[in-house]
Amino acid sequence: MTLNLKDIDLVKNVIRLDKIFRKEVQMPKFSWKKATGLSKIKSDFARKTGIPTTSSGRKRKVKRMATGGGCIFIILAGIVITIIIFILK
Repeated sequence: MTLNLKDIDLVKNVIRLDKIFRKEVQMPKFSWKKATGLSKIKSDFARKTGIPTTSSGRKRKVKRMATGGGCIFIILAGIVITIIIFILK
């Protein structure tokens, strides 16, 4: 199947129209949390106390606390090496 000039022009027009419609200006959405100041209160609380206000943030913090902020394998390897040194003495 060969493409003639009509087909090529049609493809170019479709691509051009697709780009035009993708650049549509989106209206900003209204947020009652931002309007009432709830977002600022939550972020200020999280910054001052160090306690995240989102569930994913809390999970990350608990994970960091459990592993000491690093890889659990490195921590366990250090513990095992320390135990082996004490057993060999």
